[in-house]
Amino acid sequence: TVDNSSTGILQIQGTNTFTLANAVASSAAQRLYLVQVNDNSKASFSHDIYSQYFNILNGATATFGCNVDGAVQLRDGTMIVQDGFNVTGTIDNIVTGNGYGVLKLLGTNTVSGAVGSSYALKSITTGASGAIATFSSTVNATTISSDAGKTVFNGNIFTDLVTGTLNFTADGIVELASGKTIAGVVSTNTADTGTLTLNGTSKVTGTVGSGKALKLVTAGQSATTSTFDDKVNATTISVGSGTAAFNGDVTGGLTFSANGTMKLYAGGTIIGTVDGGSENQGKLSFLGDSTVIDTIGNSNALSLITAAQSGTTSTFDSSVKSQTINVGSGLADFKGDVTGSVNIAAKNGTIKLYDGGTIAGSVDNTTGSPNQGTLTLAGDSKVTGLVGNTNALLSISAGQDGNTSTFDSAVKAQTITVDSGVAEFNGNVTGAINIATIGGTVKLGDEITVTGAINNTTGSEDQGTLTVVGSATINGVVGANSLASIGIFNTSNSAITFSNAVTTKELALGTKSGSTTFAATTNINDAVTYGADGQNLIFKATSTVTNGVNFDG
Repeated sequence: TVDNSSTGILQIQGTNTFTLANAVASSAAQRLYLVQVNDNSKASFSHDIYSQYFNILNGATATFGCNVDGAVQLRDGTMIVQDGFNVTGTIDNIVTGNGYGVLKLLGTNTVSGAVGSSYALKSITTGASGAIATFSSTVNATTISSDAGKTVFNGNIFTDLVTGTLNFTADGIVELASGKTIAGVVSTNTADTGTLTLNGTSKVTGTVGSGKALKLVTAGQSATTSTFDDKVNATTISVGSGTAAFNGDVTGGLTFSANGTMKLYAGGTIIGTVDGGSENQGKLSFLGDSTVIDTIGNSNALSLITAAQSGTTSTFDSSVKSQTINVGSGLADFKGDVTGSVNIAAKNGTIKLYDGGTIAGSVDNTTGSPNQGTLTLAGDSKVTGLVGNTNALLSISAGQDGNTSTFDSAVKAQTITVDSGVAEFNGNVTGAINIATIGGTVKLGDEITVTGAINNTTGSEDQGTLTVVGSATINGVVGANSLASIGIFNTSNSAITFSNAVTTKELALGTKSGSTTFAATTNINDAVTYGADGQNLIFKATSTVTNGVNFDG
């Protein structure tokens, strides 16, 4: 035993391993001033050691099979701590420059003081298989390698001294405490290995999964915010009840273990699926122009998506399922099917649905003011729920490029524009319907009321078709600029009423019995064609049929 009460110096010199079998200072009160392993020397300590300073010089190696109490100073030497022992004190690089000194923790160890506070170490090896290593303060090293065990960092990693790399050499776990930062890159040697857990308000400034994907990233725990300043690449990214803020692109499958929030930065892309851990769980918010490549809510719908904020564009390349989707003043571009309630929540908000798509839910204007928001249906597409139920939309564009847009429920919009295709309405319609392109058709299903005009706005007379299938009441002017034709295809004993003026080139009546009533001035500029007996055609005001009546039935 060597005791000296903070004044003695023990120096070890030699290339053969020098082993101290007895204690160096019997207690903290009897600590030496300095224990030094000189250049290229080797030392092994097997009893607890107390010293004000431990110097491990160039090329030297000190192995501690014991607890260490004191400040460790590395001058490009190596410190090894065996399983089950702790370091009470700091570990520093005393070379003037980063990247000198090696620390190896071989098992369950705790380092209580700062590591690399003056200059960053060259490397740290930690997280041995089956073990838990803990750093209680700041850690700085050019490279930190974590193996198959677990490493807990309760201080910042890589401060402004160095932008380092935290690398998984096996399928281990790294856990970062709340309020702390990894100011560097997180990588793995083998794809789909390594778990990074961010607790509380913690941050990673560099790329996560640089080169190869981590197995799991866990963030946004317990109503706090975890922030990623760069790209994240992991097989699975799990968000808890808090918020995970991504300021770079995200690659991997995102899931919510609670009803937390994921925020994606302006310009960001998610390359992977986004799913709720259970039905209607998890919130996804887009802060600017952004894209999601894969499905959202495929296994379990999210609770909320906030998109197209502040005039930006949010693009969804695959199907989307969410209890609620709120669209801001920008464009939400859906290139897959949509399931949920879609709300235009800000003036000038626009929803675009791809060719062949279905919105299985409502589309509403929740701005608080009528006539706000635009819905554009590209190609053959469908909306199953109510449109404009709370407040009417400003405009709807349908029947584009010869395709069919179908509305299964009631529709309210200031203006509904029909292109060269078909707009099929199977619920009541409130608003002006404009056939804007030659060949455009408005089709009304059974038991429909249209509160508004149906106009030909192509710029040419005798353009656009109105087809009525079943009973209907049309309260607005039809064909202020003449339609090409109106086709009446009654169901048995159906009744159709035009309450206002009508102008059309042709009127064709179908093969079922029923009645069609024109209650105001009607001009049929060509002929009326009957398809069957039993059709009752009733004019209640001054009307003109230019070329007579043809009976085909």
